[in-house]
Amino acid sequence: MIHPNNINIYLFFRYIPDPQVTLPESLRLWFENDLINENLSNSSEADLIYQGGSKLRKSFRQEIAGDYNKTHIVPLSGGLDSRAVLANLLEFIEPTKIIAVTFGLPGSIDYERGKSIAAKARVKWESIDLSPGKWKWNTQLLFDTAIRSERPTWLFDTAINHAIQMRYGKDVLYWSGFMGDSFGCIEPVSKTIKTWEDAKAAFVKKNCISKNQRLTDKTFNPLVCLPPEPFAHPGKLDYYSQLNHCIKQQCLTKHIYSPKNYIIRYPFLNSEWVNFIINIPENYGFRQLLYRKILQSSWPSLFNRWNCSFRDSSRFEALISGGGMKLLSQGIRKIIPRLIPGANKFVNYIDWKYALMNQEDFKDLVDSNLQDLKNRQIIEWLDIEKLRASHHYIKNDLTRELMTLAALEIHLKAGTIQQNKTIVGSTRLNSITTIAKD
Repeated sequence: MIHPNNINIYLFFRYIPDPQVTLPESLRLWFENDLINENLSNSSEADLIYQGGSKLRKSFRQEIAGDYNKTHIVPLSGGLDSRAVLANLLEFIEPTKIIAVTFGLPGSIDYERGKSIAAKARVKWESIDLSPGKWKWNTQLLFDTAIRSERPTWLFDTAINHAIQMRYGKDVLYWSGFMGDSFGCIEPVSKTIKTWEDAKAAFVKKNCISKNQRLTDKTFNPLVCLPPEPFAHPGKLDYYSQLNHCIKQQCLTKHIYSPKNYIIRYPFLNSEWVNFIINIPENYGFRQLLYRKILQSSWPSLFNRWNCSFRDSSRFEALISGGGMKLLSQGIRKIIPRLIPGANKFVNYIDWKYALMNQEDFKDLVDSNLQDLKNRQIIEWLDIEKLRASHHYIKNDLTRELMTLAALEIHLKAGTIQQNKTIVGSTRLNSITTIAKD
């Protein structure tokens, strides 16, 4: 029988945290270097903005590494990071060499903003339409996604992101905004945390995937999955950010965007940028304050003064379409789900709840894998049939929970989650082995 610990870990986090994960070289060197490379505490805001723009440009110049004549693929949403990638590439690469790709539902805000940003930048724009009938959900798609990933990950988002590489192949160069938002933002909780144990407790609370129904065995302690000691002194980087940068980003987020064996550049991991952005005064990290100002000042044509993650329009449209209407729509959907027909246009790129209720191929995918997982009889503490009934008939929203269970089943089918040894001790993950087939 498969030992349940590894299953519990995935059911809690939707990925497998690795306390001994290999860190990006720039981050590792920052931790190991006793000296702070640049003393920014006495710099004016104007000087910080100027330095930040210069560091980011230099990072991109280094990452291009002479590949000026290749085709450059930029996954483009309405967010800050992908837009920053496009803005910087335009300083070094001819627009005819750049293809911006947006995936999502036509009419949704993120989809339409990606399209409008590409038009403003005058680069070729292509789309991956996730509308029913245009995009087909099935177990094989997620099985292949699991095999392509270096680590077990959240398969649904990953399958969509990997579709870009599946379309354009291995003869082009891909750009990723990975770690842009992470380095540019300090979580508010960081300010209140004083110890490593407190940071782990806060991290576990925030990163639990199931919000409405516990999925793990009652004896499972997620703290054992995290490193017993911090990666560095908090003077280098606050404890909570260490867990975010080194565990969640490296064990989950990177692999959502990055299938194996493709040429992918990560400009926000360049040492020029890392040594600058980690070292900025703390107050400039909250709400991505300095990061936003750098982008707005350095590339004003692509970043309006509202500088919102998914809006690039007039003040009136931002206030009505992106602000009040979004809150009103979300409130109505929460109280009376059926009152507003159709998928939610304000979601990032797909309305998972709507898909599970109304999209036949997606429902079949989830339901069939839930049944297969039930037939394995390896999750004795959980009544899968009762969860499905609660979601469909009692209208308790368990979308995230059911999708997590279905993703687990597909990882088990693919052999990308396997348990070789049990957890030993209460504070250290002794030997969790994850296997990704080539």
